[in-house]
Amino acid sequence: MKFSLQSVLDVRHSRLEAIELQMAQAQAQRVQQAAALIALDEKHTRLLGDLHKLQSRRTLDLGALSFTRSALTRTEHDIREQRIRLAEAEARVEQVREALVAAKQDEETLITLKEKAEEAEAREENRKAEIEVDDLNISRAFRKARGA
Repeated sequence: MKFSLQSVLDVRHSRLEAIELQMAQAQAQRVQQAAALIALDEKHTRLLGDLHKLQSRRTLDLGALSFTRSALTRTEHDIREQRIRLAEAEARVEQVREALVAAKQDEETLITLKEKAEEAEAREENRKAEIEVDDLNISRAFRKARGA
């Protein structure tokens, strides 16, 4: 006998696999966003160093100072935006993780139901086999009693 909820179990398993794929994509996106933030932080540090060097010179290059300050301001803005994107990516990972946990629980519940149904079916088969053996033994005993 086939498990009556097998089609549901198959659908849940497919759903679980799809969510696992979403999790891999979300984690890859988070890693990408974190790497972009690191790159911006490094650029910011480099620009601060450039600004310090420009300010330490004997003769000030106002054009270079203005350009570096402008680049520093843009980079700080980019860092703020990148932190937002990273937070969104982390929230997406958490959202998918919760969906993954729920999908795994659903699948585990159905697997448990399937195992219990299979155990019940095996017990029923054993009970029927025992009844058949009992019937055969009774029949043999009756024939033996009649023949003696």
